[in-house]
Amino acid sequence: MMKNFIIVFTLLFTIQTYSQFDDLNSKFLLAQSYEQMGDLQKARILFEEVYFIQKDNFQFFESLNRVYLKLKLFNESIQIIQNRLSIFPNDITSIGLLGVTYYQAGKEEETFKLWNDALKEQPTNLIYYRILANYALELRLFDKAIDILQKGKANTAEARIFSYDLAHL
Repeated sequence: MMKNFIIVFTLLFTIQTYSQFDDLNSKFLLAQSYEQMGDLQKARILFEEVYFIQKDNFQFFESLNRVYLKLKLFNESIQIIQNRLSIFPNDITSIGLLGVTYYQAGKEEETFKLWNDALKEQPTNLIYYRILANYALELRLFDKAIDILQKGKANTAEARIFSYDLAHL
């Protein structure tokens, strides 16, 4: 009797979990469609729904942040990025995104301070330099990207990689 109860309970739980995942996925795909059509307000509503259900899902986070930036909702973007950084404090992608948001909000000094502080915490981490340089390039901050790559060349054991990136710029 107890064994049958456990089997039925497990089956119902699995079905409910799968249907919730399917519903989230459907909302996410619909939000992407709205975003592609340019209806950013509808996309925002759906992206917020799926994000607030699964905050640890990077795809949901990144999509919501992208729409916030398109809508120039910088405070909302800053808030979700800072929330993510409270969970994943050394996530260089989130640090880079926060810098992008600061820059687009007109806070250039905060962008550079944030990125410089991140590099000071991980001065020998090749990935940090390359990711932050890519975010600088995304913003067309070529001088900042060159500065970051030169610091990477000086502070890591992989000077050759940075030399190639600098030559490419």
